[in-house]
Order: sequence, then structure tokens, then C-alpha cells
Amino acid sequence: GCGGGGAGIWSGVHEAAPAGCAGGGAGPSDPMAQFVPRYFGEVQLDGCWFFQMEDLLRSFSRVHMADIKMGVRCFSEDEVQNERPRPDLFDRMERLETMLGTPVLTAAERQAGAMTKARWMTLRDSLSSTRELGFRIDALLTPQGHDTAFDSSLFRTRTRAEVSRALRRFFPRQAHCTHGAHPRLVAAAAMRRVRELECALRQSEVFATHELIGTTLLLVADETGRFGAWMIDFGVTLGGVRLKHDVPWVEGNREDGYLIGVRNLIVLLERIVQEDEWD
Repeated sequence: GCGGGGAGIWSGVHEAAPAGCAGGGAGPSDPMAQFVPRYFGEVQLDGCWFFQMEDLLRSFSRVHMADIKMGVRCFSEDEVQNERPRPDLFDRMERLETMLGTPVLTAAERQAGAMTKARWMTLRDSLSSTRELGFRIDALLTPQGHDTAFDSSLFRTRTRAEVSRALRRFFPRQAHCTHGAHPRLVAAAAMRRVRELECALRQSEVFATHELIGTTLLLVADETGRFGAWMIDFGVTLGGVRLKHDVPWVEGNREDGYLIGVRNLIVLLERIVQEDEWD
């Protein structure tokens, strides 16, 4: 749950003291730190741990947000060995299968009415752009509406053309822009910021020594031309390893493909900036 903190602060609640919530331990001197919400410490109230972090939306009005899940896989290697059947995941995939219009569940899974988490995550990744592009768009929020992966076509947005079309929906429409803003200018700001992210991550010791699974790159913009990008959701971040982040995953190498996703996102943003189709 979330509660009000001070100005520019929000608080999250945990059953135990949160670990690594400050961007995997990125200190202020690490290049990655500029892309992680500022962290203001922990406090225990009524038996629950709260952490206080920067309110990323404070300076934005009529917010546009894109939740981009980074990496070529969204499951840890430990999940591959977990064979516990999950009826809840079977039910979710059955609903997605109906939306997809194509059978993806096996006869054994239908008979059992259950599937493993590894199978769920593998299917989920394969239906989206995660494997090919190293990222997928999990949610879009604009003043005109809110799409999530499970109530829209985002869960099956896989090709470069499909992802590009979805990404364009994040940017404000020209008719809604104010203060001299233009959607192309916002897209150009996004392109520059993600390029800066790529450069920072390649120089970051924290990034080099952590496996980032299921993390989000949060893009935020508004109709006045403001733009920001932050790395969040470090709950499955694992240390004790040195990774390249830009090579394919093979079971056992622990590579997450984060930089593959960053590079492909930059390429798509470059194309969007060059396009003349703005309304």
C-alpha cells in the first residue's frame, strides 16, 4: 500500500525491512544513481516497514506514463527449477489465450488446470517483445485512458512496428500540448534521456554487478514538454555476479539483456522522432 509522506515523498509498506530498494545500492557517486528515485530511509510503524522515496510525478501535470519492463526475460533462473503447479496462473493464461485467439496451453496443462510459474513467465515473455527487443510495454497511462497488459492488446505487442505504435501513444497529442511543446520535442527529449541512461549504465559498477529481473523503466511526460525516465521495481535484483547485460541469456549465465532493451528502445525512439506523423 501507499501512504502520504512529506512533500515530494511517498511511502511503501513491507512485512520486513526492505533490502536493496535504493536501486540495488547505487550510491550518489555511481552513474546509475541519477536514474533511480532518491531514497530517504526506512521507518517501522505498527509492525510494518515503510520506505520513503522521491515522488517522481510531483512536477508533472496531466501525466503521461509508460511502464516498460526491461530485459530479455522477466523470471529468475531459480524459477526454472520451481515445478509447483499454479492454478491461478493457468486461469490467467486461459484468459489471455481467449484474447489472443490462438491456443498456447498444452493438453497436460488443461488436464491439470495448472501451470508452473516458469512456464507462465516463459509464455508471457514469448507473447510480447521481451525476447526479441529486450523490453516490453506493460502499461500506458495518459489523460485519455489507461491500458495494462491484461486489459488491452499490450500483452501481445511483439513486433517492432507494433511496439512503435504503442510507444507513440505515450506521447502527448499535438492538440493538447501547451507552452510551445510538441510531441516530437517530447520524443526527442526521451531519446536523449535514454541515450544518457545507456551511457550511465555502461559506466556503473552497481549495474555491472547486479542481475536485474522484472525491473521497470518508467517514462513520464506531460503536455508542457516535461519528460523524465527512472529505473524502479528492484524487488528481484540479485547481486554477487558480474554481467555484460548486452548478450543473450542462456540458462546458467544469469544475463538479463537489460542493455539490449535499452539499445532497441533508443532505435525505436530515433525513428519516432524522425517521423512526420504527429496529430
